[in-house]
Amino acid sequence: MPKRSRSQLSRNSSQARASKIRRNEESSSETENRLSIHRQYVAQSRARESSTERSQRLAEQNMRTAQIRARESSLQRSQRLAEQNVRTSRVRARESSLERSERLADQNLRTSQARARESSLERSQRLAQQNLRTSQVRARESSLERSQRLTEQNLRTSHVHARESSTQRLQRLEEQNIRNIQSRTRESSSERFQRLQDQRERQQTSRARSRNQVLAHSNRSAFRYDPQIDYAQQSSVQIGDMNKICPKCSAKKMGR
Repeated sequence: MPKRSRSQLSRNSSQARASKIRRNEESSSETENRLSIHRQYVAQSRARESSTERSQRLAEQNMRTAQIRARESSLQRSQRLAEQNVRTSRVRARESSLERSERLADQNLRTSQARARESSLERSQRLAQQNLRTSQVRARESSLERSQRLTEQNLRTSHVHARESSTQRLQRLEEQNIRNIQSRTRESSSERFQRLQDQRERQQTSRARSRNQVLAHSNRSAFRYDPQIDYAQQSSVQIGDMNKICPKCSAKKMGR
């Protein structure tokens, strides 16, 4: 690429300063009009470019972005992400239900195409990075944030399961079983031991919670008897059978 002369650089700098001054003095309607014209120009330019030109443009764009990201400090990165989240929230708040559906459909399509192109190594790297980011986020969250996240996750899952048909449910369970089998096949003996131990601990916690709930409900139940509860089936209750007969009136009594 030929070097530009000093006069050319000065002329470009002067034009950039003049353009910045004009931008600062323009009204909101003029700004919107200028941006609309710019978007139309970009769309027409994108429509004319070939696949090779598009790939080259995206590669150069990614390289410039990577260089900028590498130079920014942690404070600048946090500020950039915060501003990006604000802009995204504003855009999401303005979009209609149809626009949201189209955006999510396009996003799912792009994700599927990217997943189809990646190799097994790229997929492993992506999942490893994703797991690392998730672990870091989980480690920073408080107990309240964790409870709130799990509650919202369970609510979303319940809504999804409530909308699915019987065919979709069978397909989901079948895919889930396949993933579980594949995961079990890949795990080592230590990972299997850890998984079973965690499973036993969860079961013990669940049983203890259920037992405590039963005991709490059974406390002073004689004074608040509920005919809907089968007290004889509870392990904490030992009523006995009506197998003792009174020798005087022949009435059956409890054996205990």
